[in-house]
Amino acid sequence: LWPMSVFGWPKKTAQLEYFYPTSLLITGYEILYLWVARMVMSGLFHSEKLPFPKVYVHGIVRDKHGQKMSKSKGNVIDPLDMMKKYGTDAMRFSLIIQAIGGKDIPFSETSIIGGRNFVNKIYNVSRFISLYANSDKKYSPKYDNLDEADKWILSRFNKTCEKYSLNMDNMLLPEALDAIYGFLWDEFCDWYLEFSKPQLNSQNKDAKLALIISIFADSLKMLHPFMPFVTEELYSHISVYLENKSDFLILERIPKIKKELFFEESQKNIDNIMGIIKTVRSLRAQFSIAPNKKIKALLTCENGSLNSISHLDSHIKTLAGIDILDIIPKAKKPQKTIGAVSGEFNIYVDIEGNIDINKERARLEKEKEELSPLIEKWEDKLKDESFVKNAPKSEVEKLAERISESRDRLNRIKSLLEDLNETFSN
Repeated sequence: LWPMSVFGWPKKTAQLEYFYPTSLLITGYEILYLWVARMVMSGLFHSEKLPFPKVYVHGIVRDKHGQKMSKSKGNVIDPLDMMKKYGTDAMRFSLIIQAIGGKDIPFSETSIIGGRNFVNKIYNVSRFISLYANSDKKYSPKYDNLDEADKWILSRFNKTCEKYSLNMDNMLLPEALDAIYGFLWDEFCDWYLEFSKPQLNSQNKDAKLALIISIFADSLKMLHPFMPFVTEELYSHISVYLENKSDFLILERIPKIKKELFFEESQKNIDNIMGIIKTVRSLRAQFSIAPNKKIKALLTCENGSLNSISHLDSHIKTLAGIDILDIIPKAKKPQKTIGAVSGEFNIYVDIEGNIDINKERARLEKEKEELSPLIEKWEDKLKDESFVKNAPKSEVEKLAERISESRDRLNRIKSLLEDLNETFSN
């Protein structure tokens, strides 16, 4: 009824015609009848028009335990205090990404810290670009001489655009935000920028840098509706490198999907080496091999898939901390190595000389002895009917998840001990 009250109803003014009906109503589910239904009835009665064609229903912001916030309970978080402490966009991020399917939002300072960390992440991308880019030059990406990593990131970016656009069109805002968040943090920052560093440190860096700047600028455009302040600021930093740009990010359009920049084969190849790198990193962590300790490894496979990734061995060596990498089809497990599987590939890491075998065995035995009684204690607690009945549902679920994760860890420890005992039995 607000447009009617301020734009001259019952007269049919130009402003009333423009602003009524509105395009969308955003509201909480708890007042659908108290407010929304009554507005519909009043709007139809006074104008014979629906006041809005669509209603976006969101949940209620609650505390981290799912309880309604109130001063008497002492569980109120003042959003103004959080904005001063962590920034407005960190606050917006934490609320939007949790508002899935109209469910209530468990709001806590921890979730805002996650938003703050993401802000820091994309700020660091801007700083990273400034380390390599020349402010006197304009960078425009070329697509005629792409390497495997370039094709992979372009495929992932265009698939992210596709997912983002579909979710935005269907008003699935948290899912749209999650799509661009996951792309920027995991694929673009953690992988593609790392793949790119060797070339950025060479004299032929401009082509790689142009692609990085272009993808980051387009990502900011998609992130802008959710985090308008930090994205506008970062756009002002990197737009100096762009040939075609608007004065402000808010004037830019969301990037269009480019079907011609989908490279399925390259995506599969890079996904394979990412799996291999993660597997080697996991083995290093499990056996406490220092990150700066260079190791020797063997990569093998029973089919011909090695041919599709052998030319990417430099990425594997650099990001997995491997000094010598042998790539041999259908090879057997070498002595004094620990192995793991990544998809259709087997990777064997030479650990002799890289760890103190007796010390590592003792560490794993100690962890096994400490973990077993803890799991039993937690399982007994979960069997207690009074606990399950009276404890908050979230606490019961967290305990069950902790038991599952700990049991997986215990099984892994037992497997590692078996590997150690078998490998170094002589």
